[in-house]
Amino acid sequence: MSKNKFYEIKIDRSLRRNSVSLSVSNNILFIKAPSYVSDKEIENIIDNKKNWINRKLLEDGLLRKKCLVNYNNGDLFLYKGKQYELKINESIKDNVFLSEKYLYVNTSDLYPGKEIIKKNILSWYHDKSKYHIIKTANYYKVLMNISINDIKISDYKSKWGSCNKYKNLAFNWRIILAPEGVIKYLVVHELSHVTYPNHSSKFWKNVEYFMPDYQHNRNWLRKNSRYLLMQCI
Repeated sequence: MSKNKFYEIKIDRSLRRNSVSLSVSNNILFIKAPSYVSDKEIENIIDNKKNWINRKLLEDGLLRKKCLVNYNNGDLFLYKGKQYELKINESIKDNVFLSEKYLYVNTSDLYPGKEIIKKNILSWYHDKSKYHIIKTANYYKVLMNISINDIKISDYKSKWGSCNKYKNLAFNWRIILAPEGVIKYLVVHELSHVTYPNHSSKFWKNVEYFMPDYQHNRNWLRKNSRYLLMQCI
């Protein structure tokens, strides 16, 4: 079986077992399987469950490492709840983009320093966050039949969003590090404040109406806020 760069895989086969189960602990994916299940079948299971695996690693804090980002090839960066490996390429044009596994940074600098790579990545994060938040807000405000004045994307140290009486919304760009459902929850939350400026029962009923599974995403954000805010980017 091919090795995974982001976590270790340990397989325990048994003649007495009749189903496959997965669990994560200490950055290890443990797989218990019947003895007749082949490596290829297990690889297919891992591929089919990759989103679940990434979520469990993140939720359980298994990817919460001390900040050691040097902006070199191989460093890991978080985007929408998944981690991507940094690859730096010399190019005529400066740009940043994602593939299935990698965060590519193309730079025209022959010997790009840490600050150049950091600046390009940070700019990319801000642009992606702004685009995704505005797109999501535009979608839900139509469903809610409300209007807003402005959306601001900032780098807050301890909060994720706000909505004032003038219908100006503000969001922490780092929410783009969270899974898609969590991003949608935050947008729905702040948009709901346009109609309900407090956290009354009517406010939460409104959030639930437009996002029935909001509680799961709310709990995820509360549990992982510190981790996201401490990400070194």
